[in-house]
Amino acid sequence: MEIILIILSLFLVLLLFFLPTIVASYREHKRTGGVILLNILVGWTGLGWILLLTYSLLSEAKEK
Repeated sequence: MEIILIILSLFLVLLLFFLPTIVASYREHKRTGGVILLNILVGWTGLGWILLLTYSLLSEAKEK
């Protein structure tokens, strides 16, 4: 049972960590590749993660 909780916790942490990337991809952001790269490089800092999430939420998505 403990191993399941550890795996579930790890999955939730990774999901939260990559939330800016997920949002950018879902919104078909113009610079999704840049968001992915920056998420990996500076997403571990609190400020970097907040800025990336804000950028992926507020900037314009690709025109369809």
